[in-house]
Amino acid sequence: MKINLKKTLALTLAIVMVLGLAVSGNVFATEDTNQVTHEGADLSNVAEVGNALQISKQIAGTGTENEFDITLTVKTLQDVRETIIEPDASVILVLDRSASMDKAIATGKNQPSYWDKAKAAAEKFIADFKADAARAEAITPSVKREISVVIFADGSAGRYWQLGSSINTSLSVPSSVGGYKQGTNYEAAFKVANSLVGSAHTANVSVIFLTDGGPNHSANGTVNNLQTTGTSEMESDDGYVGGGGESATGVTAGERGAKLLKDAGIPIYSIYYDTGYTGKDKALQNLAAISGSNVSETDDAVALENLLKETKKYTTDNTLSPWSVTDPMGANVVFKSFAWTAEQVTANANDAFIGNVAEHQTGTNGIIWHILREAKPAVGTDGYYTYTLTYRVALNNQAAGFDFTDLGHSMNGTTDLEYAVGSPIVVKHTEFDIPEVKAYKADLTFTKTGANPGTKLPGATFTLTDGSYVLTATSDADGVVNFANIPSGHTYIL
Repeated sequence: MKINLKKTLALTLAIVMVLGLAVSGNVFATEDTNQVTHEGADLSNVAEVGNALQISKQIAGTGTENEFDITLTVKTLQDVRETIIEPDASVILVLDRSASMDKAIATGKNQPSYWDKAKAAAEKFIADFKADAARAEAITPSVKREISVVIFADGSAGRYWQLGSSINTSLSVPSSVGGYKQGTNYEAAFKVANSLVGSAHTANVSVIFLTDGGPNHSANGTVNNLQTTGTSEMESDDGYVGGGGESATGVTAGERGAKLLKDAGIPIYSIYYDTGYTGKDKALQNLAAISGSNVSETDDAVALENLLKETKKYTTDNTLSPWSVTDPMGANVVFKSFAWTAEQVTANANDAFIGNVAEHQTGTNGIIWHILREAKPAVGTDGYYTYTLTYRVALNNQAAGFDFTDLGHSMNGTTDLEYAVGSPIVVKHTEFDIPEVKAYKADLTFTKTGANPGTKLPGATFTLTDGSYVLTATSDADGVVNFANIPSGHTYIL
């Protein structure tokens, strides 16, 4: 049978079981309906001149026991975008166009190739990069965001730097690469990339390197035909040093080419796009030699898009990022969902390159709220810009060792706001007040009797279950069965 244990429950159970065995007893719980013991502080002023910053964090019940909505509020007298400087960024996207990339991604007719998917993911990355450049320019008009694309096979060719709104989001394979693409020439690719570093318009240059196999060519010559227009191509001479899988000479050449970039302090972020290449392990070792720990692997087109998007945090987020809230969940607190406003839904859709306004990080069970990604709110009648974020959590009172005597269970760890003030800008931190709740428990006591009235049966074992949560009790000499400290707010089967 099912038993619902809720915080308002106070009832007598009469249970009739099979074979004429009667069980009767009581479940006792509190009539108190409010689990919140500390709502959190109202808006409070942070120690800044003129009360320029106010914060609050508050909790409210949802009507479902053990579930709560937490709302963070940040109010400023200045638009947060006016207190930051967007970083410059130059990104070189290096793509493998060797013959193995022509392999169909699945069996059947008219299946796209790995190159088709890689090209689509790269074009999506470029389009998002361009959109983010426009966003950055709106915040810091002097910012420079630019991108170049290098495509390689047995040789390599590239597209010159394109800045901001002039970025071309479509990719085409240069004829110097597409005509004969049997080889994989890391060195040629890195040489072309290195030739672009000196002409970059920023000092913050990064390389994203995508390949599906090990190198088997080297570059004999130097980069030539380097022009300064947005439509020109660069190409390097190359020398054939082996076919099929990777070659020792090709590996050495690839590392030699990568060293040109690493010696200049240029980070290389490698992505191995697995097309079923038999030398996968060696290829990953080669990439580790080139990129250190900055190597990712996938054979999934959607995951490839996500990996490219993920590199944004390395290529354009390598400076201080004020106006964010770090909000870890408390012990035995489970994150459920965000309650997005209409404006936040729009911001999430528009900022595909940089990510959602807020995100839950499963590894740390915490929330990061990126206030800078919020749409600019209207100024209130009090002169403040107001930013809010609401999310739902659940208190897991079935967790092992849960302390029901704690009437002030902290729903979060230390919640930190990183913000910026002053001119020149100074980055500071302040902490939110933490809301607290209590949990309820109940006792279930009944007597196990036999078929004959008045017969008490000792030694009968019962279980009370809610999914994987199981409690066990055995009747004593008088047939009494006692389940003590049953976590409230759940439906159990006896």
